[in-house]
Amino acid sequence: MLLNISKNAVIADRVIIADTFHKRLLGLMGKRELAKGYCLLLKPCNAIHTCFMRFPIDVLFLDKTGGVKYTIAGLKSFKRSPVVKEAYCVAELPAGSIEATGTEPGDLCVLKYD
Repeated sequence: MLLNISKNAVIADRVIIADTFHKRLLGLMGKRELAKGYCLLLKPCNAIHTCFMRFPIDVLFLDKTGGVKYTIAGLKSFKRSPVVKEAYCVAELPAGSIEATGTEPGDLCVLKYD
């Protein structure tokens, strides 16, 4: 579970961790959707692309402590993010997740394992 403790909000109920080169390379490519409540967490990572993706996503760039450094709402297919030097990992979320949770730079996020 990915929580925004600054806003007391659940960003994602289910987190899929992509922590190998192969998992990060494939990411969400070829998927039809990213269901509400899901998150793909790429680590380590400080920039992404949406080539060959079929849907827009929201993106959170987090530092090693879970601090939100940068956000992108509704990143469309075949786009690239900037390189966020302070980021350690990237959370890819269904479009609308950032607005729904009020997440913004400066917030603190944590992974909670059940």
